[in-house]
Amino acid sequence: MAIYIKNVEADTLTRRSASMAGVSITEAIAIAMKEAIERHRELETPMKTAARLRRKHGVILKPPRESRLPVMHSIPCGTRPDVRDACAVIARP
Repeated sequence: MAIYIKNVEADTLTRRSASMAGVSITEAIAIAMKEAIERHRELETPMKTAARLRRKHGVILKPPRESRLPVMHSIPCGTRPDVRDACAVIARP
């Protein structure tokens, strides 16, 4: 695959980097891209990435629910056998 660099500064920096590292221009580009990606990963946490992507694509999260579901084992059971049996099934851990 070919990469055509039209920017004079990018070409100069690439050649300088390759010369300093004693590698080919292709290797210099690969090294620079790996280092840039690693720096980017260190700066942006997964949570920040998710937030950035939500903003980019206009995704809005619903706010967390304020009310909790009732705890089933706290429902009082009566003394009638049919109700007591139903409560026993609900209350099992």
